[in-house]
Amino acid sequence: MSLPKDTPIDTYLKAAIDLQNQERWQESIDIIEQCMRTHGGHPLAFYVAGRAYEKQNNLQAAAQLFEATLKHDRGFVCLLDLGKVYLRMCDPARATPLLVEALSKKPQSAEALNVLGQAYLDSDDNVQAEKALLAATKIAETAENQFNLGLVYLRTARPESALKAFTRSVELNEADAEAWEYLGQTYCLLSQYVHGILILHKLAKETPSSQRYRHLLTCAFKEFKPETFEPVFREAMLYCLEMESLSYDNLNLAFINLMARDPAQNLLRAALDAPSYDAFAATAVNIQTDSLNDDLLCKGLSAFIARDIRFEAALTHLRRLNLEMHTANQRPALLPFMASMAAQCFLNEYVFDETPTETALISALQTTLSKTNTWSDDAALAMLLLAAYRPLAPLIDSLPLLTPASIANAPKALESVLFEQVTDWLAEREISKTIPSLQASGNEVSDKVRAMYEENPYPRWKNVYRDHSGPNNAVNIDALRHNANGQTLELLNAGCGTGRHVMISSASFPDTNITAVDLSLASLAFAKKRCTEAGLGNVTFYQGDILELGTSLNKQFDIIESAGVLHHMQDPMRGWQVLTDLLKPGGVMRIGLYSEIARKNVVASRQFIADNGFEATLQGIHACRAAIKNLSDFHPAKSITGSPDFYSTSLCRDLIFHVQEHRFTIPQLKDCLAQLGLEFMSFSIARSKIITEYIKAYPDDKKMTSLDNWHEFELQNPHAFANMYQFWCRKPHRTIH
Repeated sequence: MSLPKDTPIDTYLKAAIDLQNQERWQESIDIIEQCMRTHGGHPLAFYVAGRAYEKQNNLQAAAQLFEATLKHDRGFVCLLDLGKVYLRMCDPARATPLLVEALSKKPQSAEALNVLGQAYLDSDDNVQAEKALLAATKIAETAENQFNLGLVYLRTARPESALKAFTRSVELNEADAEAWEYLGQTYCLLSQYVHGILILHKLAKETPSSQRYRHLLTCAFKEFKPETFEPVFREAMLYCLEMESLSYDNLNLAFINLMARDPAQNLLRAALDAPSYDAFAATAVNIQTDSLNDDLLCKGLSAFIARDIRFEAALTHLRRLNLEMHTANQRPALLPFMASMAAQCFLNEYVFDETPTETALISALQTTLSKTNTWSDDAALAMLLLAAYRPLAPLIDSLPLLTPASIANAPKALESVLFEQVTDWLAEREISKTIPSLQASGNEVSDKVRAMYEENPYPRWKNVYRDHSGPNNAVNIDALRHNANGQTLELLNAGCGTGRHVMISSASFPDTNITAVDLSLASLAFAKKRCTEAGLGNVTFYQGDILELGTSLNKQFDIIESAGVLHHMQDPMRGWQVLTDLLKPGGVMRIGLYSEIARKNVVASRQFIADNGFEATLQGIHACRAAIKNLSDFHPAKSITGSPDFYSTSLCRDLIFHVQEHRFTIPQLKDCLAQLGLEFMSFSIARSKIITEYIKAYPDDKKMTSLDNWHEFELQNPHAFANMYQFWCRKPHRTIH
């Protein structure tokens, strides 16, 4: 669209505004540019063009044009719009004075008060934010206003008030999905899980393409222990299990309790209630087994490790029952259930107890399969039973049905089991040949740690949620990019293990070159395969020791992550110094270290192991777990059964059998950071209830960065860092004197 050169300025402006009313933003900009070429700069032309650029999300251009307008006319509307633009540019410091000035011209503007409240929120000034938002509410209550108040209340540890605000927000605007999301999460924060799950399940179903809503739904289940069986919980759980790339472990507690209360699960409930296997077997004869093929039960067992002593015992009984009945030809084992049991046992790395009777039956079954060359229903059941007791990969050369040709013709029920246990293993073995090795350190402890993780790669995982919302509020990715002078950011994951966190980092830090290093080649092969399957082409894997990275890598990094690694070194500070030297000035580092206070049960368990001479073998771990399960509830080691890591062989070995372990206190962390010249930024805490309690205890520590406060808090809440101290720190720029 073009107008004659002699067109009056008012006509240009009217035409541009008409185009904007039709959401024809680029044509509106073209008209304004034509106007400026003809008539020169004009305040209203600047403003109209600024609006169009804002709608096109060209915020920098919009801000420049609004600033140009204000040089001629500091009117309310332009002040407000420029404040909004700076907020969208994540610059509340520039937005706030503009909004204050706008309110001086129109004090009763509910919109300006609400936007000012957002600016204070973004500046972490919760007191002023609340004042502005409450003032806006008195003038004109809106859904946005109530939503922002809810955020203030959450940040100031007032979840009950937040619940009221979010409830009011959705009453005023039922279509606001974000308000519903926060309402559901706030219900869960208040342990009102039923309401939270119903809301988040509804959101997930209404937006089936949203992985985030399903992730939030799994998080809502994490601490939920249903006291009755409700079909809606079953439906919500199945909905989560239909999507890959979610952290299914969150479902464990609710899944176990829901299955135990399912009226259709007669055989499972009998196994849960039986005092012994013999008592269960006597009862099971009269119970139909079809319920074990239940969709939720089978999908859950295939997706995540069942972490509960009583449930583990029940599964052990059911596994043995199917083995004995199949061997005696009394009635057939259940194909779907046994496939899920094989998946469960592979996931937990055969941590279940096994009696001599079972060992003998499995040995006989393996002998039979070694003479079987063609698939049949009986052979399929036998293979699943074997896979529920033994990993299949080491048996490839002795079982004709595990040749590539036979696997290709296997019954569909065995497809996923054979893929995970055989095809994947063969692929990892080939991948391990492609991973280059860096210089070895020759450190004795490093060699022992490497040998341990070659035997038990840690951690084995199936799915992970890759959160694209960013790593942590304390880490400013834009600042890191500025510090890198426009170059691609370099990230080092030192001690990447099986790659779970590499996957997460690739989403948290997009467009970043990732170097992942670990001692264990078996762990690296697992990691590289998973990352390749996820389409990550920006990750380079190396086998190596942190102690030698300074001379082996020959470069520095913008971001370094090393969680759960340094405390397994002979000298953690020596390793941490190497990483600090590899970090660029201005770069950030994420470290994870064990807490002395939180690991008292681990210390007691390690002492129990030493006193009883349990070895770090599969048999030794079986014997140790059985002994711990039989301890008095008053024994200091007994509570280790509450750790999720107790329910897997490699996790249990890492938890209480590790060849090297150091533990720290927060005052020690403070001293370490000072020695290394690093600045503490923030703890990474996934449990929102811990954050809420900290805010209540220390409301003046708005950024939650006082290590002295955190030490006091941990003394009062000894399980706050049960999953390690995980925190971000920064290497300051060198000061030139």
